Amino acid sequence: MCLDKTINKRLGYIDVIKGLCMLLVLVDHSGIYLPPMLDYVEVPSFFIISGFLYKNTSFKDILQKKALRLVLPYFFFAFLYAIPFLLTIKEETDFFSFKVIVWFFLYPSNSPLWFLKTLFWVFIIYKLLLLIVERNSNKWMQRILFAALILIFALIGKYIDIKSPLLLATGIPQAIVVIPLFAIGHFMAKNRVFEGLRKWSFKRGFFIFLLVVLWCVYSRSNIRLHIAEYHVDIISFYTASISAFVALALILLNIKSEIPLSWFGRNSLYILGLHLPIITVLNVCGVNEKWILLFITTIILFPLVYVVKRYFPFLSLRKETRCKIFK
Repeated sequence: MCLDKTINKRLGYIDVIKGLCMLLVLVDHSGIYLPPMLDYVEVPSFFIISGFLYKNTSFKDILQKKALRLVLPYFFFAFLYAIPFLLTIKEETDFFSFKVIVWFFLYPSNSPLWFLKTLFWVFIIYKLLLLIVERNSNKWMQRILFAALILIFALIGKYIDIKSPLLLATGIPQAIVVIPLFAIGHFMAKNRVFEGLRKWSFKRGFFIFLLVVLWCVYSRSNIRLHIAEYHVDIISFYTASISAFVALALILLNIKSEIPLSWFGRNSLYILGLHLPIITVLNVCGVNEKWILLFITTIILFPLVYVVKRYFPFLSLRKETRCKIFK
């Protein structure tokens, strides 16, 4: 299957969409009410963007890189959040017992980290699907088989109710449901669907209007991806999520330079891992007014992200850092 190479330079509108979604996560976790329709932007867009930026390399390469880019930060931020708990707990507990270690890493108190586990499995499963498809040399058969496999995952997400806490903790059930979103993102990048719509025109405006209507119509209820709870049918979930992302992409398509939201997009990994510990500490200190909590959390994130990037460079996987790790 012929696939695009990695997008080497950052796409301004992608960073802005990521920044907007990350800001919505901050608002949500600060306890501020968000309309149900924004649930279909907040997290699903990250999976679509991950597919949009996907590079099809060897299975070994993907496994190695995603373990470093997703699993390593998962453990780092899970442990970082647990330090205050370990220092203040009074009961005598064997922290090095197998049961405690498994509980600690499968159910981290830093709950937004579920996204990293799920995204790791999305990359692995998606690559396995591509390997199955690429065994057939006929390109049309590849496309038909791939579409069929993605449809199977969508149907599994619709008809199989997986509520096992242990299985949910792995992130695999959530990954099964979002695989079609990842595939749509990859399809859009591969076929350069936005390239012909860069100029403002009636056609672009009409598409945006149509997509916003679809988004509003199909986003009737809240969704909770982290525990695989969907209060709408799976078709509505996909339609609303994809419509929301494409509408935002078309609106923001011409952004090339950085704007304040771009910072949140570029640093989404750090914000994901750091914001809940900040909110928790502020709650303990008596800061409970939601908008003040959001404001202070956002202000603290700027220097804290800088410190983590400065003193823990392995989390960003810069080229020089990656070379040292692989040595």
